[in-house]
Amino acid sequence: MANGTIAFDTLQTSDAVNTGTTKSIDTSYIFNGVPKAWGNFNQATARDSFNISSATDQATGNYLYIINNDMSNTDYAVVTQGARNEDAVIGVRDTEITAAQFQVLTHNYSASDVDSDSVFFGVLGDLA
Repeated sequence: MANGTIAFDTLQTSDAVNTGTTKSIDTSYIFNGVPKAWGNFNQATARDSFNISSATDQATGNYLYIINNDMSNTDYAVVTQGARNEDAVIGVRDTEITAAQFQVLTHNYSASDVDSDSVFFGVLGDLA
C-alpha cells in the first residue's frame, strides 16, 4: 500500500441543509486560526490538554507549561483565563516565554499570589 499526499488550498461545501448555497474557506485560514496548544488545568494537574507535554507548579500561583511541539519563535500569543472562588487574575509572564514553554501567574484582586483552581489557556501562533 502506497502512502501519498493530498494537497488542496480550499475546502468547499454546498451547505444544502442550511442555505442551499456553496461556501468555501481557504485552508490556510483554518490552519492559522486554530490554537496550536491548549489546556484546562487545576494548577499543574491537567484535566485535558493538547500539545502540552508537562506542567510544573513552581510556587504559589506560578505554573510552567511545556509545549510538546515547539512554536516557531517567541512571538506567539497565550490567551488565558482562570478561576479561584471568583477572585483569580491570571496572566502570562512575558519574560519566561520561549518557543518551548510559557509561565502563567495567578493572583487575587489584592495582587497576592494565589493558587488557581482552574487555569485555561490557548496558544496561538506558528509551529516550528
